[in-house]
Amino acid sequence: MEEMAIVIASIGGVAAAFSAYIAHRSHQYAREIYKLHPKRDVLRRLVGSSHLLTPAMAGYGSKAEPLTALNEAVAVFANDATVVEKLLDFKRNAGRSELLVPLFRAMADSAEVNLEPFDDDFLITPFTAGNPTTTHPP
Repeated sequence: MEEMAIVIASIGGVAAAFSAYIAHRSHQYAREIYKLHPKRDVLRRLVGSSHLLTPAMAGYGSKAEPLTALNEAVAVFANDATVVEKLLDFKRNAGRSELLVPLFRAMADSAEVNLEPFDDDFLITPFTAGNPTTTHPP
């Protein structure tokens, strides 16, 4: 009888340790996702509206969204030296659109987003109605 109690207590101890481990891993995962969410949000908004910063789109649409995303990137990516370097380079060079792609790639790396399947031209060429490869409005 005593042996049975020892076995049951041992199983209970193992179950408690396993449960604690699962809770710890879940908390770590949630913390990582929480840290990446703002980075992914800023990247999404910047890539989604960056075409408004290219010469082909001069005079079309408001530049508020990409400029807001760039300003937010300063705070969100402040601890990533590579992104900070690319942001400073973009600002020092008067927002030259060819510097957007290196900035996107640095931000994506920091946010753990894989942009490798997309070439540089794809990243700065917007989709438009009628012709998905045009760089200006129809």
